[in-house]
Amino acid sequence: MTHGKSNRFLLLYASQTGQAKAIAEEVAEKAVKHGLRPDLNCVSNTEKKFWLERESCTVLVSSTTGEGDPPDTALKFWKRLKKKTLPDDHLGHLNYILLGLGDSNYTNFCNFPKNVDQRLTELGAKKIIPSTFADDAVGLEVAVEPWMDDQIFPALRKHLGLSNDQTSDGNSLADSDPEASSVVDPDHMQDTLNNRSVTQDVHENGSSMPDGDNTVTNAESMDNQPVIESSGNDTQTILDDAEESDAKSKVIIEANQTEPCTSELQLENEDVEENLVRSLPPLSECSLNIPACPPRFLSLKYDQDIQLNVKSLPIQNNYPFPSAKTDIQRVTIASAEVLTGCDALKTALKLTLDISSTGWRYEPGDSFSIVCVNPDHEVDQLLNRLEVFEYADCLCEISVIEETKKRNAAIPAYLGENGTLRYWLRTTLDIRSVPKKAFLRALVEHTTDPGEKRRLQELCSKQGADHYARFLRQPNLGLIDVLLNFSSCKPPIALLLEHLPRLLPRSYSSTSCFEVKPGWLDFVFNIIEIPAGSGRVEAKQGICTGMLSSLCKPLLQSTCTNVSELTEHVKTLSLKEPIQIPVFLRGNQSFHPPADLSIPLIMIGPGTGVAPFIGFLQQRELSLQSVSDRGSVGETWLFFGCRHKDRDFIFRNELESFAEKKVLSHLEVCFSRESPEGCGPRYVQDNLLLHSTDVVTLILENSAEVFVCGDANNMAKDVKQAFVKAIETEKGLSAKEAEAAVFDMLMNRRYHEDVWS
Repeated sequence: MTHGKSNRFLLLYASQTGQAKAIAEEVAEKAVKHGLRPDLNCVSNTEKKFWLERESCTVLVSSTTGEGDPPDTALKFWKRLKKKTLPDDHLGHLNYILLGLGDSNYTNFCNFPKNVDQRLTELGAKKIIPSTFADDAVGLEVAVEPWMDDQIFPALRKHLGLSNDQTSDGNSLADSDPEASSVVDPDHMQDTLNNRSVTQDVHENGSSMPDGDNTVTNAESMDNQPVIESSGNDTQTILDDAEESDAKSKVIIEANQTEPCTSELQLENEDVEENLVRSLPPLSECSLNIPACPPRFLSLKYDQDIQLNVKSLPIQNNYPFPSAKTDIQRVTIASAEVLTGCDALKTALKLTLDISSTGWRYEPGDSFSIVCVNPDHEVDQLLNRLEVFEYADCLCEISVIEETKKRNAAIPAYLGENGTLRYWLRTTLDIRSVPKKAFLRALVEHTTDPGEKRRLQELCSKQGADHYARFLRQPNLGLIDVLLNFSSCKPPIALLLEHLPRLLPRSYSSTSCFEVKPGWLDFVFNIIEIPAGSGRVEAKQGICTGMLSSLCKPLLQSTCTNVSELTEHVKTLSLKEPIQIPVFLRGNQSFHPPADLSIPLIMIGPGTGVAPFIGFLQQRELSLQSVSDRGSVGETWLFFGCRHKDRDFIFRNELESFAEKKVLSHLEVCFSRESPEGCGPRYVQDNLLLHSTDVVTLILENSAEVFVCGDANNMAKDVKQAFVKAIETEKGLSAKEAEAAVFDMLMNRRYHEDVWS
């Protein structure tokens, strides 16, 4: 098809972790099938590969980071866009569609894309359709899927002057869309499954693959079996299957599903309820609209005679991590200490890192990232489950399938072309991430049991959106959970490299002050325990917290309390094998106490959320040593909460010492499991309201700064609402006026949050 200029549009993404980029790439794939010609670019290429003022039609997909800030890749783009010298009609010729990504658990939901939306309008640009803002708290797919499937392409075609049924060169749009969504009809499924005369397509590597016109996978297919070849030098190599599993236009699987899956047979005399592997009417009896099967694009080749030294490989191919302020350096874990009692519900550890050789400096409130690895046990599970364990440690080469139908197919930059399966699964790919619907759709093609195949189709269909959220997204199930529940699903290992996202570092706040402990960095975390059930076959620990707790077991009997002891301890460690982890400092941070000591501070940090405030108070104690007139120093309040006073009141001695020395003006604590209803505050927000008169005076009359650290899902929202209620009550304002006062603090950077979900 020859494309005319009329079907072109500029497709931009502003991405921090890769989510916005992935969505933009999916838009690009689908746009071609709709007879459109997307010009895909990162916004960082502004005035290099595109000039917004020269465009007439643009689609922008943008994420949000920090406290509603632009992604790192969008800083230059946003700086240029918000220039005050730009005329009101600077973008008067531009028509645009905007999709914003955010998380309503955090302050300033979708703040950056909303700011871009407003700024584009101010500069004269016109919306083709209303802007959409997707919420990761409920699932991005809730907003993204209808936006992509039903809204943007008809709107773009209409705007570009293309008819509904023709491409720009006059061809039928249906003819140009060979991978449209499939319709699965259960009324005739069994006949098709019983008649397994699936046409075979023999590929160059010698393996037999089901023909793309069929969505039923042959049970006898060698789909997941690598085929041994002999290379020119007689070195035995294995080429992973590289089939194209193309779903054709309007495929209807006709069957009468009378054959129950194995799990239903086993439970035929028990009460049946919906779960990950089983559905009930009406979903189990309705026709399904399932997405097109993503085209395969990666091929693997193994050399069993070469054992690769993976320690020589750069971490994730040296591909930059989001928000990295420094290079990755390996630092020694100098000490580890358990802060909670043995009977506490959660175990909190404090670690001290020796950063003396890095040259790094950090401020109280700064955070850093740990480059973590997946648990060896889970990696072995995947290798065994996919029957490639024997090839796990030999040299593996990745290449792009020459005949792939994927647009702009490329090897993910963080993988590199050479490695081993174990190395990639352990260090580079997020094997615990919830499989996206496109991944589930691809897994359908490698599932032989009729009931399991149907259930996977349901989970990736429009009709099964609620089930996807309930049984996959909410319990946060990963690929290994899916594969252990769907026993007949045996995807090729290359499919994992195509669909699993990058394993990202985990971030933690510093608990120390560099000036007080130069060369050392403290941080605190709870060991995350994930119980079995809800689709999980076994209990797990958090990827990073589990890794750290395992590494630190030898240190837990030799904790240190001061800098001199730490120095001697590290000398002792150096005589043995040091325990080291790769870390980097993060940039673009604003969770710092004001340098002006006259500004009052209100800090709210239940549980491990108190961690950064220890550094705040260490710095403040040091600064107060040079202050002669304490009367000019602003008040400092800390609201802390935990379950039990004697089990999980972490940093109790330090906090009480700060209060005794008047470094901390007010230490307000509460214990949620020791305060019956009506007998004192149970949570930090209750304690905040108990002191609302003082708090409101500080923030409205004395310009106090507020810092909130901890859980984003509940605590941070409840604390913010407590401030609203306190202002409303103390000042006699309406709820809207009180909300506006808190919003004003947010906009003026006097209300800071360091929260996690």
